[in-house]
Amino acid sequence: MTLTLPLAFIFLVYASIGLFAALGAISFHQLVLKDNLSEQRYNAALLPLIAVVYIPFTAHLSDGVSWSNELIAIAIFVALAVAGMFIRLAVVVGYLGHGLWDVVHELDPQLLSDIWVPGQLTGIPLAYGAFCLAYDGAIAVRLCVAKTSVSEEQKLDR
Repeated sequence: MTLTLPLAFIFLVYASIGLFAALGAISFHQLVLKDNLSEQRYNAALLPLIAVVYIPFTAHLSDGVSWSNELIAIAIFVALAVAGMFIRLAVVVGYLGHGLWDVVHELDPQLLSDIWVPGQLTGIPLAYGAFCLAYDGAIAVRLCVAKTSVSEEQKLDR
């Protein structure tokens, strides 16, 4: 995929939408959830849901070869989400990993031919990777800035 000016503009628009969606989600967290531990657990619970979006993508946009790769990735994101209920860093790694996973799908298969055999990754809608990287990256940064983990919250309760 050659990045032309119109294509770059589309990626910029989708990345902006992802960033604004993340800012809306962060505002929701601050208004409704009120504490950092609830925000951490909410985002941990959301991580597997955003990972399973690849199931319909794989069903409709792939030739079936990519199922094993996608299911392994989903399992990894679920494991990070479960760990993220207790360890903030696991949620951060999960969101950054998901954003990068989406960008890898967005890249031209020829660029990744040393890593993946073409067709082993599911095709995604145009600029979906840009949207997800912006959203996931902003959520990961927010979780890093908030800095409260389960153990710190429990210490405050004593």
